[in-house]
Amino acid sequence: MADATVILNEAEIKALLNAEWFRRSLGGYDSRIVAISRSTAPRSSGRGAASIHGEITSGADGYEGRISWDSAHRYMALQRSHAIQNAAYQVLGR
Repeated sequence: MADATVILNEAEIKALLNAEWFRRSLGGYDSRIVAISRSTAPRSSGRGAASIHGEITSGADGYEGRISWDSAHRYMALQRSHAIQNAAYQVLGR
């Protein structure tokens, strides 16, 4: 079997992570994950599920997608609701 060499171009990777098309691509995943999370989250009143939102932020390593609840409904994380994680797996195919 032949040996393989992989050379990563860190500058190009950083440029990709900061590209506008990458931000838009994340937004597409983000909105799908939010929609599935809202529809599958546990609910009594529905306000916690409705508060699930996504945002695309620009960090030191490029754009990042974040999905969470608003501060009034953070208790959903304490209840071990896996709605967001399960939705991400469904959208990303894992």
